[in-house]
Amino acid sequence: MKKERAELTKLRTLVIFRKELGEIRTSRMLLASILVPPLVVIALLLRDALFAASPALIAAESTLFVSFYGLLLPITISGMLSVDSFAGERNRRTIEPVLASPVTERELFVGKALGAFLPAMAITYGTTLTLIVALGILSPSTLAISLAS
Repeated sequence: MKKERAELTKLRTLVIFRKELGEIRTSRMLLASILVPPLVVIALLLRDALFAASPALIAAESTLFVSFYGLLLPITISGMLSVDSFAGERNRRTIEPVLASPVTERELFVGKALGAFLPAMAITYGTTLTLIVALGILSPSTLAISLAS
């Protein structure tokens, strides 16, 4: 009985998580607000990598990106997704079916939290990996300095 209840809880949480991901994919404004800032940062750093004279300067900027934006991006993105998750439910008038379903508060919270946290981490890791690969291709010496510091 306990095992069945745990499986049901996992299933309900997964359903809410999938619903959140679907809402993120269908909202162009939300997608733009979470994808544009990392793309701008990458573009600026790559511009500097292509046109700057000093690999040490690029290494310092990329280290700043990884340390500062690597912490700021997940917090900002997950915050935006969390706010949209709850406020958006009300605006889209989809909160009533969710509240009327046999979902517990815990399942609702965990599903929505995963729907905000996992995309934010995926974007952060994707941005960092893109930067590392791009710097490795455009300026291997900059990448070496960056990774050493």
